[in-house]
Amino acid sequence: MNDPQPATMLRGISFLKTLDEEGIEQLARKLVAAEYQSGQIIVEAGRACDGLYFLLEGSIERLPPGSSPDETGQPLSGGDTFGALELVYDQSWTSTYIAREPTQIYLWKRRDAEVFFQKQPAALADLRFKARSHRLARSLNFTWLNENEIIDGLACKHPALLVRGLLVPAMLVLAGAALLWWGPILTGDSLIWLAAGVVGIGMLYGVWQWVDWGNDYYMVTNRRVVRLEKVVGIYDSRREAPLHNVLSFSVSTTFLGRLLGFGDLIIRTFTGQIVFPNIPNPYAMAGVLENQWHRVYEHRLQEDRASKINAVRGLTAAEAEVAFEPSNLEETPPDEEPRGDPQNGLGRWSFKVRFEEQGVITYRKHWAVLMRRVVLPSIAILLLAGLIGARLGETITLLPLGTFLQLSGLLIIGLVLYWLYEFVDWANDIYQITPTQIVDVHRKPLAREMRKVAPLESILGTEVDRKGIIGLMLNYGDVISNIGTEQFLFEGVFDPVGVQQDIVRGMEAIMERKLEKQRREKRDEMVEWLGVYHQEYNHRKPEEPEERHP
Repeated sequence: MNDPQPATMLRGISFLKTLDEEGIEQLARKLVAAEYQSGQIIVEAGRACDGLYFLLEGSIERLPPGSSPDETGQPLSGGDTFGALELVYDQSWTSTYIAREPTQIYLWKRRDAEVFFQKQPAALADLRFKARSHRLARSLNFTWLNENEIIDGLACKHPALLVRGLLVPAMLVLAGAALLWWGPILTGDSLIWLAAGVVGIGMLYGVWQWVDWGNDYYMVTNRRVVRLEKVVGIYDSRREAPLHNVLSFSVSTTFLGRLLGFGDLIIRTFTGQIVFPNIPNPYAMAGVLENQWHRVYEHRLQEDRASKINAVRGLTAAEAEVAFEPSNLEETPPDEEPRGDPQNGLGRWSFKVRFEEQGVITYRKHWAVLMRRVVLPSIAILLLAGLIGARLGETITLLPLGTFLQLSGLLIIGLVLYWLYEFVDWANDIYQITPTQIVDVHRKPLAREMRKVAPLESILGTEVDRKGIIGLMLNYGDVISNIGTEQFLFEGVFDPVGVQQDIVRGMEAIMERKLEKQRREKRDEMVEWLGVYHQEYNHRKPEEPEERHP
């Protein structure tokens, strides 16, 4: 009888999604099972790749070359694979993989895998996409990824989009070269500088198109989908949505896209669409998304089941009978969510744009926003101070000295008060992330205060926008939280990517608390049913058999 475990595992592998049931069963019979204890090295960097590995259960870590086995690496869990990069690019192992707990894996030997993929071009294309994703992810440094977050699918736009973008620069260069060649013959040297300028503009425009093409990335991790866009010197944006907020997805291709192998992956969430435009092999990316999407759901089911098992194992029949006596049943008070002081962050007069106190993270707008508001009164104060110095030095003789000083003093006092008003107004416009909410506070000096609040658990997705060369250079911009059809804006904050990550961490923490509370309620309800069952079973008097006489 065949072991159903490897076949079940293979059905969840994204690059094997084109196989039918018979193909899955045939492949499962070729896998070689192996078990490793915690601390055992599975493969070592530098050795020849022996095949493709599937992790059935347990936990392993990927360590960069030269790392000590005691170091912490990138974690992999049940359902993950490794070896695609080495298999596709015919390399030795680029990393070391070590078990961190008792682990069961399956090895698909290299020769068997190569024979299989020669006969399955669609599966080979999906495997190549996965290998390219892993190689690209390792070459880039996405510092904003959370701990234990793994990129499973990563792509930039198809090279056909680069070719299309280079058409206009190429035409400019060719036109300039033609002028350089024919200009002196037809009109002398008068067009040489013009032609050289056209060639230079075309080349610079081509370089800009090439850099711009390589700045957009689209990824699927084990937690979210992310769209990164950057226009050099103008715009920087990141839009993302947690996997549990993905409603559906589809692939759209044109005739040219089908010929060249690119198209759009359209992901529908509660707040609208996130589109991965013109990516290579969009069906492979869709397979990766589907795989991670299902794994998030299955992971929650496994956690619920583990919680129930732990509850049952921790309660004997005798304990259940005592615990659920009517006199011992008491209502458990609901857990109180941690809350922050709503006045945190107010009344601070430094230029600090981020500070944390009593579980509340507070942000101010970037000091560049303040500079824009106080630049005119600051210039006016400096000019007035210069005029006072010039009048005292008798460089100018405007008005009598006493009158001039009185008027200048009044103007300086007025400008300083205006400067302080703008500073206090800037200091009291704050954004906060509490353990349960995001808060937007606008308080005008000596006037009205407006406070806007939204629960973290209601946030369906976040975006980051950094516009203009100043925003990119000084690293400030807007963070947008999508809440239903509304948007909650943190405007002009320093390090918007870091702010977004603080929001995401808050969302994950409150979701984990909520899920744990639900699991505890389900577990308690189940244990109560078991207790009642044991009560009734143990108190039921068995019927005495009737005595029969011969």
